[in-house]
Amino acid sequence: MAETVVLTVEGMTCQGCAHSLASSLKRERGVLDVRVDWRSGRVVVTYDPQKTGPERILASPAFQGPFRARLEGDQGRRDDGHGARQGQEIL
Repeated sequence: MAETVVLTVEGMTCQGCAHSLASSLKRERGVLDVRVDWRSGRVVVTYDPQKTGPERILASPAFQGPFRARLEGDQGRRDDGHGARQGQEIL
């Protein structure tokens, strides 16, 4: 079953940043879906826990450049179908 992690990301200044970050994260092994709201800095990542986890996602090359991420709130919860839909302008 998929799990969801919510990150707070600093360094995004436009929709292009959000797209670039989402594209990079989607290439990571085990990442199933990425939703980014660049205005709030909120990134919701749905992943296969047998292939990756929050620590590996945070260590992604996506966060080696201008973007800095940290875990937000209650982490590692099961995706209930609503968590990835919270937020505003989401890719």
